[in-house]
Amino acid sequence: VFRSLVDSKSNRLIFFALILCFFVVIFNFLFNKSSEDIIYNIPVSLSAFSFDDTIYVSVCFDSTNQEKSNDILPINVMIKCFDSQKQLINKELLTGSYQGIETYLRTTFTDYDIVNVVAEIKISKYEKKLSSVVKKN
Repeated sequence: VFRSLVDSKSNRLIFFALILCFFVVIFNFLFNKSSEDIIYNIPVSLSAFSFDDTIYVSVCFDSTNQEKSNDILPINVMIKCFDSQKQLINKELLTGSYQGIETYLRTTFTDYDIVNVVAEIKISKYEKKLSSVVKKN
């Protein structure tokens, strides 16, 4: 069977393209983090952990390599909390502004059944959705 895959030049080309696609899919699966992304050239990360029946959620907007900008970008973040059956338990809208320096938006929830948090982030006209599993402490 393997011999027929590499018997002719066109078969070898298709076989190696198939192997390359396989490794690209595996690489994306292993190294893609749904809790981190870049929005409007701003690195953004979402984290959530529990402590004493309280869920702490934090959205971090990292500083960019550019100098501090005088432009103030409005930030809107809708935090949605889900239980193990993927039912919406709670949601909260966080607002803030970004000026090129590291900025955090934080909130807490008091329901211990929360296992997953989703942040719908809007900066200017750009929107992204990040998700994070709640880390139990």
